[in-house]
Amino acid sequence: QKDVKKEQSSEKVMTRYDKKVQKRKEEAERAKKQAKTEKIIGIVIAAPLLVALHAFSLFINALGAYVHTARLQFVEYFGKFYEGNGKPFKPLSYNTKYISIKR
Repeated sequence: QKDVKKEQSSEKVMTRYDKKVQKRKEEAERAKKQAKTEKIIGIVIAAPLLVALHAFSLFINALGAYVHTARLQFVEYFGKFYEGNGKPFKPLSYNTKYISIKR
């Protein structure tokens, strides 16, 4: 019985070093769990963001291609059939606060 009590009492008594080691192990485990959750959160945020930004980029590039072809069609093709007859533009009034116009 004395041997059993000695073993139990020696298990209960922890030195300062043992306490520090145990504390460091617990902190390391907490840090691993936190890093794992941060990684999951990062993936959850990054994946939809990646898809959305690529879709936006694709849309902007398609819009640019459309605008470029429309501009070319307007400038190059419609210019062949344009006839410049008509009345010249005469504004109702001139608002020349900062510019002086010579007639």
